[in-house]
Amino acid sequence: MVNGKPKETTYYLAILLNKDENIILSEEHTDYSWIKSEQSNEYSLSLSLHDLMINAEEYLINNSNLIQ
Repeated sequence: MVNGKPKETTYYLAILLNKDENIILSEEHTDYSWIKSEQSNEYSLSLSLHDLMINAEEYLINNSNLIQ
């Protein structure tokens, strides 16, 4: 709970194209992290979300020809 409301977390699946790109956080954010899908279990994610991230990353790697 944050300010009496359920905390909402948004995860974005992405392939990092430029590791040198600067990340600019808005004032409402305190931190960010790029993680590999197999690290998701270290962040207290549910097993189903962990499995989803593993499968989605595998899909992106196997279909990298779709990325321009």
